[in-house]
Amino acid sequence: MLNKSEVRLVGITALGGLLEYYDFIIFALMAGYLANNFFPSTDPHTSLLTTFATFSVGYLSRPLGGLLFGHLGDRYGRKCTFAVTVLIMALSTTLIGCLPSHAEIGIWAPILLIFLRLLQGFSIGGEIPGAITLLSESNQKHLGLIISLLLFGILSGLLLGHLVHSLLAYWLDEQSMQNWGWRLPFWLGGSLGIFSYFIRKHIHESKLFLEMDNKKLRQQIPVVTLIK
Repeated sequence: MLNKSEVRLVGITALGGLLEYYDFIIFALMAGYLANNFFPSTDPHTSLLTTFATFSVGYLSRPLGGLLFGHLGDRYGRKCTFAVTVLIMALSTTLIGCLPSHAEIGIWAPILLIFLRLLQGFSIGGEIPGAITLLSESNQKHLGLIISLLLFGILSGLLLGHLVHSLLAYWLDEQSMQNWGWRLPFWLGGSLGIFSYFIRKHIHESKLFLEMDNKKLRQQIPVVTLIK
């Protein structure tokens, strides 16, 4: 079975994945409130569809995040990039909760929202492949177990998002949710993400990467090798 240090590594990695997916999905759960605040229109369906279109741009930037952070992870190590991805997600999510509405700053409100959404997708594009790489390189013997625990943690972020959304809808009336309540899930996710960042700074580099680094086997420009 897993030893104490391996359990700690899996726990930290899964927790970060949980928070990243929570931050990523909470946008969709708050879509109705985001539509009214950032994409006001005489037709509520148009506002909602524009909001979901903004949600989708996060998926467009995910491959770019995977490409960049995969390259940096192969070049400089998994630990550094693994901490950076969760920090980017935490900061972008927090800032979404702080954005002024369209009524306050006009067209800049949706522009900034789209930019932060792109950052979220960019971050999660490097998070999940990085997490799988880090754990698989740290323990080859129980590979199936640790990857399944990681995916369990990541998908639990979806459940956490729905739980937070349900609790807010229960505690706050519609007007409060529309005015300021929708911001709370973003602040919560951002705060937990920053906490996860400081925890990740203390994890150990993967054994396989250290061996490759010591033997000078790692590629100098990994992204070029990948494209070839």
